[in-house]
Amino acid sequence: MAFGFTILGLSVWMLSGINLQIDTSNVVWPNIISGLAMGFIFVPLTTTAISTLRMEQIGNATGIFSLMRNLGGGIGISLSTTALARSAQAHQSMLVSHLTPYDPAFQDGLHRVQGMLAPQMGQFAGNQAAYVAIYGAMVKQAMVLAFVESLRVPALLCDVMYPTGLPVQESPIERFCKSMKRWLPVLISVAHFVALMFIARQHPYGNFATETDFYHLYAPDAERLAAGQFPANTFQGPGYPATIALIAKMTSSADLFTVGKWLSVM
Repeated sequence: MAFGFTILGLSVWMLSGINLQIDTSNVVWPNIISGLAMGFIFVPLTTTAISTLRMEQIGNATGIFSLMRNLGGGIGISLSTTALARSAQAHQSMLVSHLTPYDPAFQDGLHRVQGMLAPQMGQFAGNQAAYVAIYGAMVKQAMVLAFVESLRVPALLCDVMYPTGLPVQESPIERFCKSMKRWLPVLISVAHFVALMFIARQHPYGNFATETDFYHLYAPDAERLAAGQFPANTFQGPGYPATIALIAKMTSSADLFTVGKWLSVM
């Protein structure tokens, strides 16, 4: 991939040297080199992306890879088109500042074009056509400058991407993460439990106004179950109230809200 990024940057940089007098070879050869670079980039990239997956996962992974590549291409084309249009406007504003009666080069070019067109179209029509011709040449120059500027940025980005294609040795951190892979779910569970315990300690004791469902539904059902009676709200199921009643009985706790709170933590 590093070689592919290198020759891709070279081909894009070659295209950034275009002008209004370019030959066909100035466009053909950079495109040939660019096509060669794409093969060196995307084949290893695709292999790296799906080589570690199981057979049943390769189909989905290939689809996601193609989706992200097409999505990235669409976003890149949109950004490039926007940058090209804005750059053309900026260069046109810069160039048009020189098309004034006080610019000697503009006056000299205008008189030469008027002299060529006046014998064919007449003095008045030739003068108007000369302004149109000079304006058209200015727009073409602005577009060429915009293309040059828009192509040099991707060329520099290819140079920035060059290190990503180099072979990278496994770092000590990666080896440590692999060794801790089997313990990672346990550590996450413990950290989650500790965080919930801390949050539960900060939670104030509830009352009927703040814990309406608990005190209106679950706590009365737990008290009835602890007394050997059937719960009043049978449509909600007795599982949660029965668990609260059992833990309260085992811990000899009269505060059902604290029991429910620590049950939620567990």
